Amino acid sequence: SVVERMCELKMIIDIAHCTPKARSEIYDIVGDRQNRVINSHAGVFEINPDPYNLHDWELEWFANHGGVLGIIFMNYWISPVDTPLGIKYIERTLEHAMRVGGSDIVGIGTDFDGFTDPPDEITDMAEIPRITKYLKCLTDKGGEQKYSDEIISKFLGGNALRVLREGWR
Repeated sequence: SVVERMCELKMIIDIAHCTPKARSEIYDIVGDRQNRVINSHAGVFEINPDPYNLHDWELEWFANHGGVLGIIFMNYWISPVDTPLGIKYIERTLEHAMRVGGSDIVGIGTDFDGFTDPPDEITDMAEIPRITKYLKCLTDKGGEQKYSDEIISKFLGGNALRVLREGWR
């Protein structure tokens, strides 16, 4: 009933701390409505099988419903191995989410205010330009820039702004 009422009020629903069962129920309740559901900070299950990370079918659901996954910067959620270096896992999560759901579903969800072990390469918001530089320097197999400026812009806030504007309309 809470989720139904949130939909009636045209609220944006953040499923970041929901169990897989709760997430599934929310998707069912939201139905065909657009721009109602986000995950403000998580990873993807296929890279790191944590129950709070999103499965591919959920990424597809987000793509079909205007949702956004804010990619968390906490190593524990994005890396399948114990490492202090997480920037490559941020990029792997971005790459996987885009491969499954497209470039409109990815965003930043650092959660710097909610955990204590960020990647050594990006320890706070002042170091966010490092992720931009890292993404701009990556090349594909043909030697071209792997992520266009448009995709990087979507990731750095464009998609989140779209959901806020559309969701609050």
